[in-house]
Amino acid sequence: ASFNAQEKKTLLNILILSCVFVSFYALRWLIVGLFSTLDYLRGFGITEGFAFEYLSRGRAFVPFPTPSALAGYLILFAPLSATLLLKTEKNCRLPLLKKTIINSLLLLAVMLIYLALLATQSLGAVFSLSIAAALFFFMRKKGSGKKIILLTLSGFILASLTVFFLRSHSQLFFNTPLFSLTNRFSYWKEAI
Repeated sequence: ASFNAQEKKTLLNILILSCVFVSFYALRWLIVGLFSTLDYLRGFGITEGFAFEYLSRGRAFVPFPTPSALAGYLILFAPLSATLLLKTEKNCRLPLLKKTIINSLLLLAVMLIYLALLATQSLGAVFSLSIAAALFFFMRKKGSGKKIILLTLSGFILASLTVFFLRSHSQLFFNTPLFSLTNRFSYWKEAI
């Protein structure tokens, strides 16, 4: 609250940059570290048990303990990074058109964050982000909100079906989205 405009802008850039590093680290581990860790476990004859099964899901979670925790972190910064990309300068109708290098870096940051978010395969995070985007566009006074809401919901449905399909092919029931959903309903019922 005590920061001036320049300090707030600097803090926002640092937070988004740290999220980009976390996203890159999560994706790097998923692509490189996951397979070497599974090979390491296989080398000791461990092909069953929680660790092997947890890693075999192929969901991004590093540096957090669970994919849902990583997804919860990423959905905080995904909209912020996208708004910086779409920010317009004074006296300029097009977003950051004159600053193509900055625009390219911001686009790369947005893509890394959203790709890491999808790699978590977290239905809750995709659902939360889609609902927030739909509410944001619905509450805006200008523009055609109905078209944007329709696109947002269509994107949510497509992303949800993709994640659901990826997670439904597990041999173990506790890895399926249905198990996760029924347990969450149970938690909510107990909380109420």
